[in-house]
Amino acid sequence: MSNAPITFVIFGATGDLAQRKIVPALCALYASGALPEGSDIVAFSRRPWGDAEYRSFIQPSLKAFPEEKAVKFLERIRYVQGTFGDPASFAALKDALRTQNIFFHLAVQPEFYESIVHGLGDAGLQGSLLIEKPFGHNYASAASLERGLEKYFSPEHIFRVDHYLGKEGLEVLLNRRRTDADFEKSLSSERIASVAVRLLETFDVEGRGEFYDAAGALKDVGQNHLLEMLATLLMNIPEDARGIPQARAEAIAGLAPKMSVQGAVAAVRGQYEGYHADPEIPDGSQTETYFKVELRSAIPRWQDVPLVLEAGKALREKKSDIEISYKDGSKQVFDMDIPGARDAYEHMIEAALRGDATRFAGSEEVFAAWKLIDPLREQLLKLPLHRYDRGGDGAGRFL
Repeated sequence: MSNAPITFVIFGATGDLAQRKIVPALCALYASGALPEGSDIVAFSRRPWGDAEYRSFIQPSLKAFPEEKAVKFLERIRYVQGTFGDPASFAALKDALRTQNIFFHLAVQPEFYESIVHGLGDAGLQGSLLIEKPFGHNYASAASLERGLEKYFSPEHIFRVDHYLGKEGLEVLLNRRRTDADFEKSLSSERIASVAVRLLETFDVEGRGEFYDAAGALKDVGQNHLLEMLATLLMNIPEDARGIPQARAEAIAGLAPKMSVQGAVAAVRGQYEGYHADPEIPDGSQTETYFKVELRSAIPRWQDVPLVLEAGKALREKKSDIEISYKDGSKQVFDMDIPGARDAYEHMIEAALRGDATRFAGSEEVFAAWKLIDPLREQLLKLPLHRYDRGGDGAGRFL
């Protein structure tokens, strides 16, 4: 990592993501010395505040840090009031920048991506861009988004944030594959009976009703988190680590749903009881809050191995893992949430600062995922929507 100071600009600086993840991650990097000396943070939002008001607002997010470190970090934060579609706001932002090494983090709803990127481009602001998932809502919109991004930012400076790629659990899996020859050799249809990739949650949509109902479980976590986890297990590891995003893309491109002899996809979809109580969710919505689907891989050593993706909300237990079941009855589980691990955003922001794209989704990964999910989504919509009790095991019993 260069020792040159950076300016880290947060769009949506008063939002939940900035409060819970981004600002604490930056403070952790500052406290550990990973943030170059002289760096600063610029918070961009529409509230009519100055530096002092924003620092007071964000200070409770830093309770986990020693007071002295938190106070010194807060002194590095400056606030710019503005709106995303206003050229004068971007001119004010430009005037506030103190370094040439700039990182823009879009912690906003996807519908604002285009206006922010255009605003930056029209103002002549250049640097690196961190953009949060979802990357489009289907293949066509993802391709359109990518064209818009690359109009103003070079591909090597675009970091697509899927925070599961920053999980230490995935790093453990990747390191095991690189260093344990016996384990790597065991990853084949000769030894493995099945693979399950799971993201099970005990909470419900929690105030995200409008967004969630437009997406559903498959798009919300299947198209991104689960496929990235599975791809890390399936991919052929490249000799050069810089090839990892492309290797993941190739693994995803080789996936297809298992089909029955009747031509139906091997899957189940469900919705928890009480889903429609959320005022943002229309009566009669058929959006799934749970799914389970079986895939197959075209990679020779994985052929015929059942690859099961499962995710859902309002379930009995919380679980985020990859479970490998061997034919001899043994199992190997890689938990994504390791107790005491550094937060994924710390890993990802630090990686972006040093230009390491391996922890971020490449454009080809995104496209490959949508090419799989778009038709799979259509298949799932043809299946009955099973109701399941809150705190239950979901609708998996119907598969």
